[in-house]
Amino acid sequence: MRFLKFLKNLFSTKELTEYELAKRTIKKMGYKSDGSGAFVKDSREGRTMIWITNNGVKIKAYFGGYAESEFLPRPIDKEKLKYFVKINQV
Repeated sequence: MRFLKFLKNLFSTKELTEYELAKRTIKKMGYKSDGSGAFVKDSREGRTMIWITNNGVKIKAYFGGYAESEFLPRPIDKEKLKYFVKINQV
């Protein structure tokens, strides 16, 4: 009986929190965690950094001595986050 319960729990999917969903989506878009809570992606044109906060998601793009930042307030869903990152990244 315990083995059956173990298998059931092993293959069941748990619902992700908003933070976990945002983190997973950002990582799937090619961003790497830098250890301080930010996600970074470098390219030829510049660098893009993303932070997940309690209030939403902040993105900052650095290119050619210039930086621009934007903020996406909560609630965050996967498609809205993907679009936000695509239009604001370098």
